Formats: sequence, structure tokens, C-alpha cells
Amino acid sequence: MSQFARGWLPPAIMPAVREAVSRTLPGVPLYDVHSMTERVAGELAPRRSMTALVLMFALGALAVAAVGLYAVQSYAVGQRRPELGVRAALGADGRRLRVLVLRKMMLLLATGLALGLCAVVALGRALSAVLYQVHPADPLSLSLVTVVLGVTALLAGWLPARRASRVPPMEALRDR
Repeated sequence: MSQFARGWLPPAIMPAVREAVSRTLPGVPLYDVHSMTERVAGELAPRRSMTALVLMFALGALAVAAVGLYAVQSYAVGQRRPELGVRAALGADGRRLRVLVLRKMMLLLATGLALGLCAVVALGRALSAVLYQVHPADPLSLSLVTVVLGVTALLAGWLPARRASRVPPMEALRDR
């Protein structure tokens, strides 16, 4: 398929096109001549800018959620520090302590995702007015959101879990 068949018209030949049309049809005024690519880009510009704005807000919300999850998990690990110290003193290795801390985080995440997915299904009709060519309960979109939130929660919980696994048992027991 040639470039012209796809609707691409180089700006350099626009004057030649204008001259050829004016010679062929002398009484027809020529104005607002653009390639199909430029026309489509002009029509899609407002949607693209709105999509970019929504994407920036979504990424900001994801960052705020990640910081919040990190803060809550860090606080919970700080509260469990004596317990984790006792477990370490009784022979639990760092991997087991990390799994213990992350398991609780993943249980909370699973509960939140289940409630969120139920809310999306329940509020699907209200959401369908703002969605363009996507069903509110689209499996691909919902699974992508689930994976992104899962990875975000796992990363937010990993640092406190790693810090908890590195606490010397005697230091954790002294804090008690």
C-alpha cells in the first residue's frame, strides 16, 4: 500500500495540488486543504488529551495508593516487631518472616480486590456512560487492573517485609 493510498499527503506537494485543481476547476475556491492523517489527528486531539489527563491522574492515584499501602504495612510490621523477633529467636529464617508479613498483605489485597470487582459489576450501568467502546466488566481491563494493583501492593509490602526479616532477634526482644 502506497503512502498516498493510506491518506498521507506530503506538505511539499500541496502547492502543486492547489495549482492543478485551480487549472482544472478555475471557478472552485480551494481552502482548508489537509491530508486525511492531519484531519484524523485533529479530530482525535481532544480525546487524546483527555486520555492523557486521565492517565496522569490514574498514575498519581496509583502512587498515592502505593505510598499508603507502604505506610500501613510499615506500621503493622513495626507493631509486630516483638512477635517477629520471637519467631526469629525460635529459628524462623528471613524468608519465612518475609512470607509471613507478605501473606497478610496479600490477604488484605485479595479482600480489597474482591470488593472492588463486585462494586464494578454492581455499578456497571453507571460506569458505561463514561466508557468508550469498553464494557464495564471487560475481562481484559479488569484482569490488567488486578495485576497492576497486585504488583503495586507486593512492591509496597516488600520493603517492610524485608526490613522485618533483617531485625536481629535480641534487638526486637529488647523493644518489648
